Amino acid sequence: MILKRNAIFAPLALFIVLLASRICVAGMGHINIPIGSQAYSDIETLESYGLVTTAFLASKPFTYKEAARLTIEAKSRWDRLDAAERSRLVSAPIAMGRLEAVLENLMPRKDSMSVKPIANPYVKYYYLSSGAIVTPDMARGGDTFKDGANARAGLDLMAGSDYLSFNLSPEYRLSNDSSAVEARSAYIVGSLYNIEVVAGRDPMWWGSSFHGSLIMSDNAEPFESVRITSEMPFILPWVLKRIGLIKPTVFLARLEEERDYPRASLLGMRLDLRPAPAFQLGFSRVFMFGGDGRRGLSLSEWGQVFIVSDSVDHGDSPINGNQLASIDASFIYLNKAKYLPFTTMKLYTEWGFEDSSGDTKTPTGQASLLGVFFKGLAIDGLDLRLEWADTAHSERYGPLWYEHGVYYTGYRYKGREIGHHMGADARDLFARAEYRASEGVSYGIEFDYERSGVHGEGPETSRWLGADITRSFGGLSVKGVAGVTSGEEGGGAVFGIEASSIF
Repeated sequence: MILKRNAIFAPLALFIVLLASRICVAGMGHINIPIGSQAYSDIETLESYGLVTTAFLASKPFTYKEAARLTIEAKSRWDRLDAAERSRLVSAPIAMGRLEAVLENLMPRKDSMSVKPIANPYVKYYYLSSGAIVTPDMARGGDTFKDGANARAGLDLMAGSDYLSFNLSPEYRLSNDSSAVEARSAYIVGSLYNIEVVAGRDPMWWGSSFHGSLIMSDNAEPFESVRITSEMPFILPWVLKRIGLIKPTVFLARLEEERDYPRASLLGMRLDLRPAPAFQLGFSRVFMFGGDGRRGLSLSEWGQVFIVSDSVDHGDSPINGNQLASIDASFIYLNKAKYLPFTTMKLYTEWGFEDSSGDTKTPTGQASLLGVFFKGLAIDGLDLRLEWADTAHSERYGPLWYEHGVYYTGYRYKGREIGHHMGADARDLFARAEYRASEGVSYGIEFDYERSGVHGEGPETSRWLGADITRSFGGLSVKGVAGVTSGEEGGGAVFGIEASSIF
């Protein structure tokens, strides 16, 4: 079905108006950069080149102020390189150029209060032929697309000072004959010294992966939560400084009402470590508990939960909750040997564990993720990423990942996995190559192969093969996408175009 004329032109007209706006944004530094922003890719580029060694890209989102700090770090190291070294890091000037918008527009000023009613405007239009499968990149934040035409238009509304900031990200969604306005995020940030408290709805992503994450991703809608973290990483005093940079995060969320135990709670904890400039570690843990129909936990029971005592995981225990944990790591190798066909290589992995069994605390559910990212592969400007995820490690326990014997709704929010989009008992292979042909123009091609229900009676397979081209015009980025999908019940084609501001 073709969209009505007004439905097409209204978002486009709104986007033109938004781009024409120029409002001072001093004091916006404490607002978080939206997950999926070009900023994270640019910082990863600078990190891969060794120009940034204090970032924690495995914990997203982080603030514009933190991005500005990392940009200053990168520029400082870049200025100390000689011409020969700079010639090898071909993408660094472009990445720094885009990130410098943070320094110019979003660095907070002392004792200032400012409002930006228009930030990060964008529009998207996707057409899905009958039978086409929605890709994970399209379905961020719990979004759903229908056959036919789909339009999206959104922006960020910001207000902030040195200590208190506010962000609202409304999005207009139009698919065939249905339309709605949804809030991609809505939160208040309190900042004091290096402590950041976020209350509201704001997506999170834990892990160095790109295509999906085992414990926390933006596959589902963001839930209401209170999150406490450090805005910037820091070093502990005394002998603990040998640990290197650290960044702790803890959150408490309330889940939806339409589930087995309405309004169940989710407690999440993560610790990021950077013991060496090229090496990062992350420890994540979440615990689902409570909800209507289940009693709260006493102080002593919280201790049992924390150490995962045997009584906690018994099916008939009144304090049996859904627990997941993971360890992730990444390592960056900056190649200085001429015989290796790449400029830099980033290796990353994540290993997940769910619940436990018996005195040995053997996890009943296990999952893993492996990835590699090359920059400057064979020729300047060519990048390649390969990523493999597996929640089907065994016939007995593979189907248990994201599932639970008490919380039958599982590790989901409004029907979508909070972790990796492929779900339980599944395997996913993702590959993407991107070539920067010239400044402001890049071409990409990607492939995704997913197999779910691996140990079930009827495994299902889906595939995606797509190509895209991106062109930047100053602060505006335009991306065209085309691809084909296939599954057990057929397949279809996907065409799309996106226009957005850099920040």
